[in-house]
Formats: sequence, structure tokens, C-alpha cells
Amino acid sequence: MDDETLMTPDSQPDAESPPFPLERPDDYEVEPELRGWPPREIPPEFFDLPYHQRRLNAHRALFTAAVFCDVLSLIPSVDRVAMFLLPLQYLFWIGIALMAIGAVVFVVNRSSIGHLEYIRSGEAYVGRVLDLAIAPGQIVNGVVSAWNYIARVAVWKPHSETPQIRDFVASVSATHKSRARMLYRIGDAATVVEVPGDKRRPMQLYGFLGVRPDIGLVRTNDKALSLLEVIAAVGGLFLLLGGLIAAAVLVNVYGPIGGDEIGGWGALAGAVVLGLPACWYMVKRRKAAAQRREQRRQEALASGEAVEEVDEVGRFGFGVLLLGALMAGAGVVVVGLMTVNAVFDTSKPEWRPVQLNGMFQVTHQFVLREYYLEYTLNPKAGKKKFYCAPWHMRKFIAPQGPAFAAVHKGALGMPWVADVEPWIPKE
Repeated sequence: MDDETLMTPDSQPDAESPPFPLERPDDYEVEPELRGWPPREIPPEFFDLPYHQRRLNAHRALFTAAVFCDVLSLIPSVDRVAMFLLPLQYLFWIGIALMAIGAVVFVVNRSSIGHLEYIRSGEAYVGRVLDLAIAPGQIVNGVVSAWNYIARVAVWKPHSETPQIRDFVASVSATHKSRARMLYRIGDAATVVEVPGDKRRPMQLYGFLGVRPDIGLVRTNDKALSLLEVIAAVGGLFLLLGGLIAAAVLVNVYGPIGGDEIGGWGALAGAVVLGLPACWYMVKRRKAAAQRREQRRQEALASGEAVEEVDEVGRFGFGVLLLGALMAGAGVVVVGLMTVNAVFDTSKPEWRPVQLNGMFQVTHQFVLREYYLEYTLNPKAGKKKFYCAPWHMRKFIAPQGPAFAAVHKGALGMPWVADVEPWIPKE
């Protein structure tokens, strides 16, 4: 089944004749929690299952991020960093906003029960699975970011001998696809539910709602994150953001005078030493994934499971990933060499006269602000930039004129500028 054959919930096209009699499975009983007339009482154990616990994690993550923001805003040095990373100036209010959003999410999740409403107020019908398929649901930059598990089901409503043919879809992110398993088989009897009069809860395959971890589309080792795991995940996100900012600072502050050489040879070395092994590993995994996918396809065709339609990553998307691996390897080595060259440098500074050409303040997308002095150390080498803080720029009386640069030899033999100071004439 391809994407062009997907039906809307209200469509009823003529389905191909199934390889089994299309008869109502009268001996099939719906799940115990769906028996009886609505409104039903939701079994207490459903509130401890992963579906409901994941809904609770939404506000937990927001509250945790809010606490991180408000605590970081109290650190004195953050005010100085905020002069470069402008959103940090509003870190406290960002935390307050996240807290407010978390409170709204908390109230919404407490005042509603999500898909559990199908159990309390829904009507259950008997269905039979006619066809199963897996197809891309969302593609970003040539890479499948979400997959759709599709089930074509014949649905018998009460007092009706003629079934309705419906297509039901459950979306799974690409990161969770390896853990997803379709327990339905072609020809299986299945439960279909809907809440009459509720447009937010139309007819759906019960096993696609995710409220039970043992029927329909399930995840292996399915469990919701605990509170400590949520805190660790949010903290890791903050550390990742801090690491990216630190890498940008290192490149600007520790860049050698002759940056072209390290940028060329260092980048080439990084692409070869780190990037190529990463590319080889990715190609190897892609081939192995293709073999496993074809094996799963053959097994699915033989057993009536859902069949994967296409590759997870197209050629263009995979090419982008390979290029990204090469660039990442190059970047890591270049930043590492610059850092080692400056941090482990024990040489004494050599003060050289330079010509100050100007002082600049540049803001990028209202997020990042740069402060730098533009100077000329060697006319043949052209103009250079010395990134500094605004309070350092205040030392200079005029934006142009003579100045001195502290040049170090560098631990790896690459000279770099550690400081630029104004020229103060003797009285």
C-alpha cells in the first residue's frame, strides 16, 4: 500500500478481496475495559502505564527547564555572558514563562485523560485487519523523520452486516522506529473505538492509541522517563548548548594569526582521521540495515505483518549525513588544535605595535552579539580581529590609532594574539 492509496476516515472505497472470508468475527470479544455501557470506570492500573506517565512528563520537563533557567540567572558571571548571548539577559523571565506554560500543561493534563477517554466514553466495534503497511510520514532534508504504520480494517458497527473499510494510521518518530513492533497480523480480529459526537476523538484502531503496551503497535522495553531521568535529560540539553557556545568562543579567542594553515591542514586531518571512519561506519550500518530490512520484508510477507515500503534515508539524505560527518570531524580537530596551542602555551608575550582600524559591535539574529577590535599587525597579512569584552574596548580613547598586541609563540608553534592594549604616550 503506497501513500496515494491512503483514505480519509470517512472514505469507503472498494477494497481488494482479502485472502480469507470477509465475515464478521462473532466469536471475538473486545478488551475487558471496553465492555459495558459508557460511561465506564477506567481501571486504576491504566494511570500507571507508560502512556499516562509520558503525559505527566510534559510538565515535568517544563518545570525542570524553568528551574535551570532561574538558578542560572542568579549566577553573577551569567550577566557578563549575557552581553554576548542576548537571550541570557532574560533568563529569569524565560524561566518564569516556562513555569507558566508548565502550569497550563499540568492543568490540562490533570483536567483531561487524553486517549483514556476512549475507554470511559467510547463505543467499541469489531473489526478485521485486511492489510498492513509502513510508509514515510514526514521527510526532512531527504531523511525520514517519522513513519506511519497503516492498517486497513473492515469495521462492523452494531446491527450492521456490511462492514466499513477504513484506514487507520499511527505515527512513530524515526528515533523510536527500531523499538516499535506491530502485533497485528493480516486477518486478525481487532477492536475499533470512537467517542460519538467528539471530533477530537474520531474512530481509531484501539491498538494504535498507545494506552495499552500489549496490543496493536507496541514499543519494546516501553517505559516513561522517571523524574530523575527527565532532570538528567534537560540538564544534558543545557550542557550541549553550553558546549556549542564554548566551541564558538574558543575559535574566536584562540584562533592563531596564521589561521589559514591550521584551517586547511587541520580540517583535512580531522576529515581523514575522524570523518572518514565515521563515514565508513555509517555506510556499513546502512548496508546492514538494508539487509535486515529486506529480511523483515520477506518475513512480513510470509506472516502477514506490516511491510516496510522504502528505505529510511534516501540517497540525498544519506549524502548530507556523510558530508556532515566529514565537516564535524574537521571542526573537532581544528578547535582542538587551536585550544591546545593556546592553553598549553607557556611562552612570554611579545608586544608588537599594531594599527587599530576600528571597534565594532555586531548582533546576529538578535541572539548573538560580537565585540571585536580590528587591527593590522602585518600589512601583507591584512586586517585581523581581536574578540574581546565591551569593558575591554572602553580602554581605548579613540576607535583608531596605534596600539600593541601581545603575541605568543603557541604550544604548537602557531603564533596567536592574547591581548590588544591601547598605546599610551609617555608624558
